Amino acid sequence: MIKTPKNKLRVISVGDVHGFDTWKQALNYWRPEEEETLIDQFDYIIFIGDYVDDFDHTDEQIYKNLLEIIELKEKYPHKVILLWGNHEMHYLFGPTQHKCSGYRTSMYLRLNTLLNEKRDLFQLAFQIKNYLWTHAGVHRGWYADNIERQTYVIRKGQECEWLEIDKSGTIADTLNFCFEAQHQPIYDCSFYRSGRAKVGGPLWADFIETYRKPILNYHQIIGHTRRSQIDTYTNYKGDTSTTYVDCMSIEYNNYHILEIDETN
Repeated sequence: MIKTPKNKLRVISVGDVHGFDTWKQALNYWRPEEEETLIDQFDYIIFIGDYVDDFDHTDEQIYKNLLEIIELKEKYPHKVILLWGNHEMHYLFGPTQHKCSGYRTSMYLRLNTLLNEKRDLFQLAFQIKNYLWTHAGVHRGWYADNIERQTYVIRKGQECEWLEIDKSGTIADTLNFCFEAQHQPIYDCSFYRSGRAKVGGPLWADFIETYRKPILNYHQIIGHTRRSQIDTYTNYKGDTSTTYVDCMSIEYNNYHILEIDETN
């Protein structure tokens, strides 16, 4: 078994699943009741979102795979992190504004029920020091315009109200707050993804957007844009990077592992 120094956190990032169960190979989790898994080797196991919608699997295969991921989260609640992807949005809220490719009307009722019942297990963003995980990444200009320079967000529901954005915590804390408050720019989709927004938000930003203008002084781990392998781009004297991990459905060993020093 691989041993990580006590002052370092070992983190595995699992890219967009889309019904594929290759994440089990990454964790040696095919028969956890019979085999030693690799789960204990990691301090965090982060799923980058997009668990559903695929053209190669049946409804039952997609649903069962998502259930197993949720069960893994419930078994290891502090170790496993489940991020929202854009493909979950049209089942969570309905397809009117959030519909994307691969949407299955046949799965709407079951997935709407499941995702709303288990909503507290998911989050938009996760952060360790200056390492930031979101599904599609955070564009520097988008964050400045829609978070830093904004004071209030509006919550959409039976009773609409204005809420002050909580910026007292980390970037991930602020993004998670805005998602729960249904701050509309969170769902922004630009023309790169057939949308109308100026820049895509953390559920829809395109590779070209986050590659060109990432948040400075942060290392982002991002899915959403299909890659043939894990790609990392480092800019600004090594203080800023973007790593793209959407390749789990291609080969089982395409996952990203990093060690984060807790002492610095």
